[in-house]
Amino acid sequence: MGIELTYDGININDEIDKIPGGRFYINDVPPVNNSTISNTYLDQGINRYGQQLLYSNYNIATLSVSFKMTGTIDYFYQVSNTINSLLSTRNAKKLTFSHFSNISWEAIQNSKVSPIIDYSTSPFTASGTISFEIPKIYGERDDYSEVTTEQNGKFGEIVQISPNHFKATLNNYGSAETNPIVTITHHSENGYIGLVGADSIVEIGNKGEQDVTPDQKSERLLDFRGNDGFKAGFEKATFNQGTNVSMNESNFNGNIGIQNWNGRQSITIDRSTTAFGGSDLRGSLTWDIPADTEGNKGSLHDYIWWRQIYVLGLMSQAGGLKVVVTDENDKFLYGVETLKLGDGMSVNYNCFGSYADGSYKLLKSFKFEANESDYHNPFNSSRGWSDIVREDENLSFYWFGSRYERVCPEIKGRKSAKVHLIIEARGNRPRATLMFFQEFLYQKNKVEFMRDIPNRFGTGSQVIIDNEKGKIVISNIEDFSPLVPGSEFFSIPTGTSEIHFFTSDWVTSPPTISFKWKERII
Repeated sequence: MGIELTYDGININDEIDKIPGGRFYINDVPPVNNSTISNTYLDQGINRYGQQLLYSNYNIATLSVSFKMTGTIDYFYQVSNTINSLLSTRNAKKLTFSHFSNISWEAIQNSKVSPIIDYSTSPFTASGTISFEIPKIYGERDDYSEVTTEQNGKFGEIVQISPNHFKATLNNYGSAETNPIVTITHHSENGYIGLVGADSIVEIGNKGEQDVTPDQKSERLLDFRGNDGFKAGFEKATFNQGTNVSMNESNFNGNIGIQNWNGRQSITIDRSTTAFGGSDLRGSLTWDIPADTEGNKGSLHDYIWWRQIYVLGLMSQAGGLKVVVTDENDKFLYGVETLKLGDGMSVNYNCFGSYADGSYKLLKSFKFEANESDYHNPFNSSRGWSDIVREDENLSFYWFGSRYERVCPEIKGRKSAKVHLIIEARGNRPRATLMFFQEFLYQKNKVEFMRDIPNRFGTGSQVIIDNEKGKIVISNIEDFSPLVPGSEFFSIPTGTSEIHFFTSDWVTSPPTISFKWKERII
């Protein structure tokens, strides 16, 4: 059996096997040929002896695949056309070979296949070459190498030097530098993350943030996260006593229930259509925001994070999901709604503040297509995370990786007192196929006290520093705001290297730290 070639997920050999009239096999895949290295020098100027090296670059690499065929002339040309068609792309795609276990390249064809035919044999034979360019010059192992604070081994180790200082010794067995993904899972509050390598540094948060000082902190007063988070939240809620966005839509007549969906406890309304006569059906869960540890109730500084799923199965379906905050007088304060009323797949995501009398004030509106596509729907069944930040009259809404800041002077000084989750079916339309809440978190910020300060990374939070893609992800939300200016994403060289990791010096429980990377082969 010859070597099998797979490009962009398509097994080229399998496609050629469908063509009658001959036999095709790959007989040789030589190593990647890194043709040249370009060195750039400073102009000589008055220096008589040589020049100063500025930097050195690898040029594009090439890879040639030799193949042979036996069969008819027509078979040879059909095979050539098939190969050229399958390899015709605008961008480099993943390339693998069956005899190179666990290694792939990003490659693009650089010349069309044109076999050389030998007419002197019976049957006819032909040979040719499939040529690729490798823009990144390296191949990459499909599996990650990993080192954690809980699991050391041949790829290295992480040791604790002091309460807030760790040293990671990493063994990169590849033949090129690579970009690691660093994951930090916090077991206590933390305000700072610092990573220091041989020639780069990444800092997140505030290095000078102190813990024992008259200041402020954040407290998670309602925390229903995780697959079973809503079990406890459901038992603590008040049913159908909510306050809606619109004062005219405050009749709550539906039964809110909890069900297991995809292994996650989900809050939903238990009827698929509304009552007879086309009236709306809605239900709500309400929680009083508990007092903080200082005994104070109400807040001007909120962080609300939740997960919701909204997917349509039919264009005629409708319904709404709402996250609402009310003040101490049970007046609407701010919130968001995910709402569809008419036909089609388009759904509104509306962001609200309020006027002094509690009537709603539309601040920003978005539209999305309620299908399962990651590009169209932030609330498909595999995602669904969103959040709102309130700093008195300033509101910040998360949407598709960006934040939208709005000022609402009418809510200044009005304390948040209750949060409501509302689920609606509308008119005589069937409810959306997937329409429920799965996780919820209310965090009160700027709690004044004499022992701690609000820390950016709370207990249970996870921070991912993705040097492969140049991203910072905090609790599943991409967020560059705490990245300290001057920080640079980094790589680890071949062989053994060291990375030093620092937290705030007052962290009470060390985090779990993971470094993982894909070895690169030149």
